[in-house]
Amino acid sequence: MALSRQAPRPDGQSWPRLRRALQGVVVVVATAALAGALLSSGCGSGDRDKRPVDNKRPVDTTEPQTKITAGPSGTTGDDTPTFKFSSDEAGSDFECRVDSDDFDDCSSPRTTEALSDGEHTFKVRAIDSADNVDPRPARRTFTVDGDSDSGGSGGRGGDTSGGSGGGGGDPDPDPDPDPDPDPDPDPDPDPDPGPGIE
Repeated sequence: MALSRQAPRPDGQSWPRLRRALQGVVVVVATAALAGALLSSGCGSGDRDKRPVDNKRPVDTTEPQTKITAGPSGTTGDDTPTFKFSSDEAGSDFECRVDSDDFDDCSSPRTTEALSDGEHTFKVRAIDSADNVDPRPARRTFTVDGDSDSGGSGGRGGDTSGGSGGGGGDPDPDPDPDPDPDPDPDPDPDPDPGPGIE
């Protein structure tokens, strides 16, 4: 009786060879699944990369303070006044406005556009490097009066002081100087006649 042999597959591969190929595929899939599970659970070489790192830094939430250091107040005859200002935080930027205009980027000193006669308000606020904005802008209220000589007040003061200096000059000469001193006194009325004369 002849020994029966395993029938070949239609694709030409024998069953043992096919079985080994399938076993290899199963091993590869299982290995990949295991590796993925280990990585997702924080094990293995990726464990060091998943440790939390404390990168917290202090956050600047302090608002800068703005100060106007120079500029008109009260009444001025200058319709294009100039203002100087500063911030208590170095490196701050500034925004300015006059009256109801929108805030706009500016730097110190700032000269306004020509203003009409009347009361005006100049405002300036600082913005620090962390984008904190001064919520209470510095302000200066003043009045423009074209008939007022604000710069002339100092000039008038100078004129006055100069006039005082003029008044302190040499006094008027004496209109009636002293007359010549008295003439020589009368000559001797009785000169000595000399010896031998009685």
